[in-house]
Amino acid sequence: MRDAFLAAGEHAWTGRHALAHTDVPAWIAALNRRARGADIPQDWIPWPPETNLWVIKDRNVVGELELRHPL
Repeated sequence: MRDAFLAAGEHAWTGRHALAHTDVPAWIAALNRRARGADIPQDWIPWPPETNLWVIKDRNVVGELELRHPL
């Protein structure tokens, strides 16, 4: 999904998604920690815990949903 965004000329992912450009397993681990409310950077507070759900078609991520738990 990230590669498709970049190929379409979209801006590079920045901020909390920037790690996806360099270390996808670390990015996924960070998403899992944030879903539990852990390791949320101080400058993001108050940021609610969230779960990221991916829509997958033919083994490719084609969409994403960010579910912010308390909202």
